[in-house]
Amino acid sequence: MKISPLSFFPSTTTDQSLYPEKAIEQWNKNDISQWFQHNEILTELRDLCRFKDGYELMAYARIFLDTEKFQYQMYSDEFLRRDSITFGKTPLLLHEFTKFSNALRKLMMTNKST
Repeated sequence: MKISPLSFFPSTTTDQSLYPEKAIEQWNKNDISQWFQHNEILTELRDLCRFKDGYELMAYARIFLDTEKFQYQMYSDEFLRRDSITFGKTPLLLHEFTKFSNALRKLMMTNKST
């Protein structure tokens, strides 16, 4: 039986339309954008990743969680590089990165068979 990603979150969620209700194998770019929004992850991180579907997101999550420290440094460097072009030098704050890594971890836990 497939566990819905929504079942992992408390029932106090008021706007479930922000989170895709279909199986991750069926997610598209719009569903992934909803996932980023639901987890309050920076849109800049979403734009850096540019996942096309749920399979790509899950494959990335597996790799990411094995190399989390390296990933933080890589994203932090890229964030500074891109941000300096438009806004000046703004670092990727650890708490913002942690939202992303925790959301990926939850996604993996709710979709272990994928």
